[in-house]
Amino acid sequence: MRQEIGFFDKNRTGELTNRLASDTQVIQNAVTVNISMLARYTLQMILSIGLMFYISPRLTAVLLSIVPIIAVSAVQYGRWLKNLRKDFQDKLAHANSTAEESISNITTVRSFSNELKMTGIYDVDIDKSYHLGRRLAFLSGTFMGIMTFLVFGASALVLWYGGYLVYHSEIAPGTLISLMLYTLNLAMSFAFLSNLYGEFMQAVGASVRIFELMDRESEVKDGHQIPALFHRGIAFQDVSFSYPSRSEEPVLKAGATSFHAENTPIP
Repeated sequence: MRQEIGFFDKNRTGELTNRLASDTQVIQNAVTVNISMLARYTLQMILSIGLMFYISPRLTAVLLSIVPIIAVSAVQYGRWLKNLRKDFQDKLAHANSTAEESISNITTVRSFSNELKMTGIYDVDIDKSYHLGRRLAFLSGTFMGIMTFLVFGASALVLWYGGYLVYHSEIAPGTLISLMLYTLNLAMSFAFLSNLYGEFMQAVGASVRIFELMDRESEVKDGHQIPALFHRGIAFQDVSFSYPSRSEEPVLKAGATSFHAENTPIP
């Protein structure tokens, strides 16, 4: 509400209301339920790794050999997901703005028989967000599939190497069984954390535009000085004006006019 009028000319009403509804909902989910789940599964994973190191450092080292691959993949995935989520929220806000303006001005739309035209515009806008949503789902599913494959592949490697050590009597069979139970517990925790990581990255992408709007300073500062009354004429010389949303189309170009004191101008 502190922004200048030109800001609302450039940003459609539906886009702003979508930021207040859809984007904030994504952030709310990330900082409420997901925070508690993050703490729970992080603690569970740390305890599992600690107990596994206590039981068999060698087998645990084999399992953790995939950590560098996971770290590099997660960083790149997070970067893609954040940018894609930001684009998705932008397209969704634009589609919602089209729908909101059409419905709120339905009398005007119907007066000019533009129902089909506005429906077509909305179809194009929502189709763009739909395709981005499909890419989001594909990216998330691919990442989760790769992470699951790596974790369970490493678990299979631990089972094979552990069987080799048991065969050569270097560890007891009970040690291998205990380690595999902790490995399954670790895999479950990691699967949940991978999903939470994706949701946090989507929340970061959704929050970019919100924080841009919150941090934006109005181009027109509020005045706090009351001008003194005067009884003189006012003159305008070489005045140019254009609307912020159509700056390339001047409404008034190098205009000049004057108003005499105690006279009422008549257009």
